[in-house]
Amino acid sequence: MNDSSLESIVSGLPLDDPGSLGMLIHRFSSLLYQQQNELLESRNIRLSSRSISTLMLLRRKGSSSVTRIARELSISHQLAAQRLKSLKKRRLIEEGEAGEDRRKTILKLTSSGHKLANELEELWRNLERVYQDIFQEIGTDLTELLKDACRTLIRSPLSERIRMSQSLFNQID
Repeated sequence: MNDSSLESIVSGLPLDDPGSLGMLIHRFSSLLYQQQNELLESRNIRLSSRSISTLMLLRRKGSSSVTRIARELSISHQLAAQRLKSLKKRRLIEEGEAGEDRRKTILKLTSSGHKLANELEELWRNLERVYQDIFQEIGTDLTELLKDACRTLIRSPLSERIRMSQSLFNQID
């Protein structure tokens, strides 16, 4: 990526525009997913980086339900079902019954799914090291920073903060 394309990613976002933070985070997220997908394609892995967390979760858990996968990945049930449908179509996961409750569907990796997950494990360990290098280069652990920012917004949403800010401003007048 040349300097002009790099600059186009972060330029045009005025600091005095409150919407700029969300746009910059979205651009960062898009760039990260794009580069992860390019990395996967360079290794002939034809799977979206967004689906890999689902595959790796099943690798760790052995088997799971759609509801549990959605909860563990903090995504909607619908999104989890979409990702699982894609993994099933690629024959990376299969369905089974959950013991005595035949209404409940359990998903688990196929042998192809295990093989791919094992390949991805090494790549993900390398990515973790690269991220640590990036965090050192920028002077902060971005993962922890973003987790803290999420916790902060959950504890005290923007609307609540605006209300309090307006209340304080009105008291000063």
